[in-house]
Amino acid sequence: MEKLLAALQVNEETYENIIFQQWFNWSNTQGKDQQEVQSLLANAALFNWWRMEYTQFERDFLFEVAPYKGQISPKDAYLLYVKNIHKIQLYYSKPLIDNAKKTSINNE
Repeated sequence: MEKLLAALQVNEETYENIIFQQWFNWSNTQGKDQQEVQSLLANAALFNWWRMEYTQFERDFLFEVAPYKGQISPKDAYLLYVKNIHKIQLYYSKPLIDNAKKTSINNE
């Protein structure tokens, strides 16, 4: 994670916010309503799968940003990061999503 923080030129809290936002966005694209999205967000198995896939795109980012080490602005680094991780939106695990959608989240 240190390499990612250095490449993005952000602290750990900012990085965790990026991860959460990406997870939230991805879950929103997979769920058809608020209840499904909540079920997806709360499913640990689905998150673990998603995070593993996401890590692959982060590796791609690190490979792509390496030649610019010390020469890239934080904004440009983030734009390159988004270009790489945005691909996660095309990936999904139907069995895990279906299983997560079966889980009911009670808001009582």
